[in-house]
Amino acid sequence: STSFPATVAQYMLVKGLEDPAMCDEIYIQLCKHVYVNPKPESADRAWLLMCMASKTFPPSEAFAPYLINFLIKHQNLPGLPGNYARLCIVQLDATIELGPSLYKPNLEEIQQYRKRPPILAPINMVTGEIMQYPITPDLRVAQVVEMIRRQQGIVEEDIETPTWGIFVKDGKENGKPHPKVRLEAFYRHYNPSKIRHINLFLEHWKGKEEELFAKLVEKYGPEPTDKLQKKKTMLSVPVTGAMNAVKMLGLTSDRKAPPAPQTGWPLPWWAHLGDVFLRMTTQNKEPVFEFKRRMIKKDLAVDKLLYLQLLGDIQTGDLFFNNETEVAEAALIAVAMNSKGFKAPKGEKLAEAGITKYMSSYWRHRKSAEDWGRIASTIDKLPRSEKQLMSRFQELCKKSEVYGMTFFYARPSDTKEDIIIGVDHSGIHFVRKAEDKVKKEREIPYAKIIKYGATVEYFWLSVDEKSGSKKKNALSIGGTQGVNTLLYTLQSWEMYETVFDWTHMGTGKE
Repeated sequence: STSFPATVAQYMLVKGLEDPAMCDEIYIQLCKHVYVNPKPESADRAWLLMCMASKTFPPSEAFAPYLINFLIKHQNLPGLPGNYARLCIVQLDATIELGPSLYKPNLEEIQQYRKRPPILAPINMVTGEIMQYPITPDLRVAQVVEMIRRQQGIVEEDIETPTWGIFVKDGKENGKPHPKVRLEAFYRHYNPSKIRHINLFLEHWKGKEEELFAKLVEKYGPEPTDKLQKKKTMLSVPVTGAMNAVKMLGLTSDRKAPPAPQTGWPLPWWAHLGDVFLRMTTQNKEPVFEFKRRMIKKDLAVDKLLYLQLLGDIQTGDLFFNNETEVAEAALIAVAMNSKGFKAPKGEKLAEAGITKYMSSYWRHRKSAEDWGRIASTIDKLPRSEKQLMSRFQELCKKSEVYGMTFFYARPSDTKEDIIIGVDHSGIHFVRKAEDKVKKEREIPYAKIIKYGATVEYFWLSVDEKSGSKKKNALSIGGTQGVNTLLYTLQSWEMYETVFDWTHMGTGKE
């Protein structure tokens, strides 16, 4: 069957709990079902059952090594299958150590697996650690954030408006899909009968994949790369009335797609990580999750976590300096923070200390490490305590035009040019980023926003250009009279939530 009723899945799981002698047989049948299965939907259902089983009961001591070895061989598969295998390994580690679950899975819990997949989410921390979190289908982003926050001992000042969040971005630098995805698309286009053998082909051609594709192109024709692309790119959340709002605004869909995000963006509290992972992997993207502050208040005192986040943003280019002296000083402070006694070396030794690794790619390649070391050596003497160094680092970061901003990518309705939208404690900013500098072109303080809202593809604002009085901000899908700023974007609801949280935190008050 191409689908499994929840009652059948429940029967299998209960049978494994009640009759330990059946556990190995259940696992063997599931392994047989996922191995080189030419039907993706059928294989996916079996993987979901494997995820449920590995969380519920362990295999026998004799069979456990064989099952784990099977999963290890599958853990590097692209997309969901590889993630399922990694999740099963982690869950089996617990069930083998602690024994079978004390609770029988109910139908409601099993139904969640049919709505969205469970995942093993690798979440990057600002400290550089990568934490692996098993995420069940029912967990929303808000619950995952709360779980991580408590585990890391992070205290929120205002629980109603969390300042920490989970960001996501595409981790593929060159955008090229995994060889298995490419090979499957190739054979699906030219010779579907070969799909069942792609694992064997990839094993034989391991390390020589490009040579394999060159031979296939010579034999069959050009690689069907267009089949690997999808229309949508990022998370969008359908809402009731969105289509009516589009009609009322007089919008049509026969236009160029909105710009894809170039940096990580915060996920809405109501989103499920399983949904995000599924949507991105089906588009041949590699979701990378990061836990960090999504709201940096104007008067927020610096601590080690904020320092590390700001440093990370500098290295990725999200926090950009417009002159090389500020770039050099920030890198010098970072070197001092990692030096014995918080004392940075001087001159050529700064190059040996790796001063350029604390810069964005653009600035790093503008000069040699030795030249950057000479510039940094001319900077005034740095303090010798960690706290004072971090304070000076924060004050330096505040000189950046985009300090504390969360970025979104959009296209204003009255132009064909894409633009970066920065949202921070003071308002909404239209940002232009050239190769060597960043500049705020327009600012909309929260005090001048009368109302705002979102549809699936649009974020809109009604701005009072004359009055400075703060009026009530509200989501108003139907009431779009007076809209004077309309942004076409894939991140409409993420932008809405960020603006909502800032305005309801009261930071827009003068």
